[in-house]
Amino acid sequence: MSLTLADQLLWLGTALSSATLLIRLICNRLSARPLNGLALLLAVGLLRDLALLVPHFDSHAYAVVWEATLLPVLAAQIWATVLTLDSVSRLYPKISGFAAELFFVFAALSAIACCAGLYFETRLLTGSEAILRSFFLLDRWVHTLLAGTLVLTMIFFACFPSPVRKRPANLFRHTLLLSLYFSAYALYFLSENLAPLGDLRALDYTKSALVISLYIAWTCLLSPAGERKEEWPGIELNVLQAIEQQNQNALALLRYAATGK
Repeated sequence: MSLTLADQLLWLGTALSSATLLIRLICNRLSARPLNGLALLLAVGLLRDLALLVPHFDSHAYAVVWEATLLPVLAAQIWATVLTLDSVSRLYPKISGFAAELFFVFAALSAIACCAGLYFETRLLTGSEAILRSFFLLDRWVHTLLAGTLVLTMIFFACFPSPVRKRPANLFRHTLLLSLYFSAYALYFLSENLAPLGDLRALDYTKSALVISLYIAWTCLLSPAGERKEEWPGIELNVLQAIEQQNQNALALLRYAATGK
């Protein structure tokens, strides 16, 4: 199987949009957490793309390079997620003491969801494809774990406590886009694990187009102005007291969900 013109164009589009986003982050000095994690994710991904240019696509060496460079990419993605979760928790100083336990609960729920398709995915882990498909499975598992943790975090904090300051626009947009990014890869590798290799070329095109769109969205939506952490406008005392009581109730539920106490 060789690369078609569409494959080459989508690969080039992915690399260019990724490099453009990285340059924008650097030029606009968007280096505060969690965007420094995004920059690392992009840089590692571009280095991997360059490494994959060396061997021929159809060769065994290409598969070896792809497998060898997967772990650094996943490590960068995990670090980007950790920085994002840390940035979210800093908006809620009252839960800083057990934020790690809360995120662990979300990760555990996501890990349980990851196991839903294992029986069907492992049926093709045989023969000469076993090693490559094992890496596909690892990729899918990590992306599902990260996407699930971020999505549950966004849902929980959207429904429960109000932050001390307004959520910075960049943080909200980045968290949303990062969730979509990981979800796209998780669904892609889940599908790959359930089908013969090379049978889902249309899905591959769709995934690449979506990733390019997400890179463009990051480039357009992140800005220096979006880094500002603004105070809430003046609110009457009785309204503030009602909000504080609501937050206290939500925090009690948070502690029970994270610690069982």
